[in-house]
Amino acid sequence: MKVLGLLSGGKDSCYNLMHCIANGHEVVALATLVPEEGIDELDSYLYQSVGTSLVTLIAKAMRLPLYRKTITGKPVHLESTYGSRTKDRSTDAQGVKRARDGIDGDETEDLDELLHQVKADFPDLQGVSTGAILSTYQRTRIEHVASRPTLGLTCLCYLWQRPEAELVDEMIGSGLRAVLMKVAGIGLRVEDVGKELSAMRPRLAKLEELYNSHVAGEGGEYETITIDCPLFHESIQFTETETIVTDPSPVAYYRVKKAILQPKEGHQSPTPAQLREILRIDEEQIEGMSKFDEQTEDLLQELPRPSTQSVGSETIQLPPTSARNVSFGRQGNWFSVSVESETQGEEAIGDEVTRCFETLNQTLRSHQLSLTQIQHQNFLLADMADFPKANKAYSAFFGSSPPSRACVAVILPPNQRVRLEAMGYDDSQLPERSGLGRSALHVQSISYWAPANIGPYSQAVMVGHRLTIAGQIGLIPPTLTLPCPRSFVEEAVLSLQHVRRILAVLKSSSTAGGGWEGWVEGVICWYARSEDLPLARSVWEAHAVTNGYSRTPILFVQVPQLPKGALIEWQFAVHTGRRVTPVIHDDEELPITHEYHSYQEGGYDGAMIDSTLGQSHFAIHSFESIAALADALENTDIPLGSSLEQAFSLRLFCAATLPEAEVITLRKTLGDKSPAAITIATVLSMSGQQVNNSHFSLVVYGE
Repeated sequence: MKVLGLLSGGKDSCYNLMHCIANGHEVVALATLVPEEGIDELDSYLYQSVGTSLVTLIAKAMRLPLYRKTITGKPVHLESTYGSRTKDRSTDAQGVKRARDGIDGDETEDLDELLHQVKADFPDLQGVSTGAILSTYQRTRIEHVASRPTLGLTCLCYLWQRPEAELVDEMIGSGLRAVLMKVAGIGLRVEDVGKELSAMRPRLAKLEELYNSHVAGEGGEYETITIDCPLFHESIQFTETETIVTDPSPVAYYRVKKAILQPKEGHQSPTPAQLREILRIDEEQIEGMSKFDEQTEDLLQELPRPSTQSVGSETIQLPPTSARNVSFGRQGNWFSVSVESETQGEEAIGDEVTRCFETLNQTLRSHQLSLTQIQHQNFLLADMADFPKANKAYSAFFGSSPPSRACVAVILPPNQRVRLEAMGYDDSQLPERSGLGRSALHVQSISYWAPANIGPYSQAVMVGHRLTIAGQIGLIPPTLTLPCPRSFVEEAVLSLQHVRRILAVLKSSSTAGGGWEGWVEGVICWYARSEDLPLARSVWEAHAVTNGYSRTPILFVQVPQLPKGALIEWQFAVHTGRRVTPVIHDDEELPITHEYHSYQEGGYDGAMIDSTLGQSHFAIHSFESIAALADALENTDIPLGSSLEQAFSLRLFCAATLPEAEVITLRKTLGDKSPAAITIATVLSMSGQQVNNSHFSLVVYGE
């Protein structure tokens, strides 16, 4: 794609441009935002201002046009995310409803103006390059602006979540030369200003060891300007400089009064192939920057890897239904709503989805709740071919940091094409600074880390004590394609790698509510081909042993289709270990404990996890008959009855062979025993912890 390089002039933005070209993209222009004339350093949370006067020389060295705009806005909105959580709309003079995406006076809106200026000159522009490594604040704002309908740009952020020490070493090894333009971190000195990054590398490593500082400067320890890299036809040479000390901490910056371009004899612009050689990545690696990390590679060594050339889908017909069911359940702050549609005549799938959401919205409002309090959604379609249009309608209801989501095809009656379950948490009464408020990980940039969510859902959402992760399929992150040739095992382990990386970000990021360990409450493994069940079990067992999930409840569910024709999708529910109500005992917080129960008896098997003090309950039960369910409800040794009474959400998976009368009986039985919302999904087959081909299974979320 044709790409604009968003440039501060620092090492990160220039190095990301190298990766853009190595990945086959064409950089057509550069753009930068600068402070007003006469201001060296701006009080900005988003833009680097020290050294931006030198970006003009960088553009000349790269032989690219440069677009500049003066920063006029201020950091008005300081939360990690940006923009409205809902699709607020206003009507313009022509009567057309348009989304209000911006925040008046915020410095982020300066970027919007700049990108529109470039887009006017390059109407076929498709992408924006940005050098964000760890900054959620920066990344989400650039993504928010770039993805606006009037721009429609994809962010390319190849440095996102890369290990800092490794990344800095790669930069230096690639021939990129950067100079420290500002220092503001512990252990850095005034005399370090003006030194090259390569000379400072040993000292940065020592400071990391002593003070846990950021080697790449992600904690604001230092800022740089790039004076040379393989993309430059000339290098930049400073001819007149001075060091300005602004704080005795010390905080100091380099003022470059004069600089010139120094010719590089015989230099030619590197081709993508040459850049791949410089960056030490081969053709296979560029598809995933080594798409498997060390843990995943070790897992692959233990498993067979048969190839799969095609994915079939099984067609099963259900009788029409006249019931349009809306179900609501609540326990404490947790709630769930289930909506079943009914196709009206020849209406488009988008209209049917819209009606589902309107019903969902009305139901929530009747209980003093809102769409913004939804944490996770299960979006069930009759045919994945309807997904593009259904997804477009879905996206109209969510703004920034939308809920996490799992989307699969299930077997629906001919007069239904969509079912929807929304699970959420009423955070309106949470005490300020409780640490339990909502935070989302919504990465829309293309990177080597995990698949971008170029859609209306987040990779993960955390609120209260629960974390939900969007269903993960085995997409290769930088290409958003499935491995080729097709391999069930490769897709299975790659999608588990995505889950692991998402969890790692949330556990470590202060802006995403990190600093917790927690445990996995339960897992649903969706798969498309019956013959892959043994492999799915093998992959899970190996992954579970490595990551400490051996006793985690899991349900394997075969469905007709998965997104993008994937072979497998993993859906995780996690308990963070955070308390809804802090418990103090002798001036110490009591630890949260969790206990697993598993059993196999009377034609069913099940697994459950309870947590004390965390006020959470999760259970999976698989049954061979309604009689087995009745036995379980009467068996006091198996806490199914109390599980149902505490539930706010019940997902009932039924085998396609289960008669409709039995499904109706199941719904009534569960409705009599539980106040939870009930979502029914008819699937090809399901398997519990030990029993294959159960007639029906329950996934229970409780408080």
